[in-house]
Amino acid sequence: RLTDYDSDVRRASLVALGELGVQAVVHAGSIAERLEDDDETVREAAVQTLGNMEAHAVPHAVARLEHDEANVRIAALQVLGALSSEHAATHVDAIAARLRDDEEEVKLAAVVVLMSLGALPAAQNAALSEYNAEFAALIWDFGMGF
Repeated sequence: RLTDYDSDVRRASLVALGELGVQAVVHAGSIAERLEDDDETVREAAVQTLGNMEAHAVPHAVARLEHDEANVRIAALQVLGALSSEHAATHVDAIAARLRDDEEEVKLAAVVVLMSLGALPAAQNAALSEYNAEFAALIWDFGMGF
């Protein structure tokens, strides 16, 4: 049902799998494919479902950080942000690399994840190393609010 033509069915299937939690890990790859869904509500459900899978979700999310579509990169970052820092922290460099993304929304999603991991200094350093003073200031402003 994850590939049903009806987005409501795809979303409901993801919600049902999300309620299974770690028991649904055998479907992690199929769930991760929904991060690329055209429907935003389906992508959001996939993010929540993968977020419940902890370590099993990491490779699927990291693999999509380089996807051509910005909304898929954002969804992948959201999955990493939903995981415990224990599982996502080993990928801080890959997350910080999204600070150099062409899309502002992706950059901001990366900032949010880095902040949730306590890795904001890494984000600031990455922005400064790219001589992106405007973005470094934005990250600094975000950081000062927390």
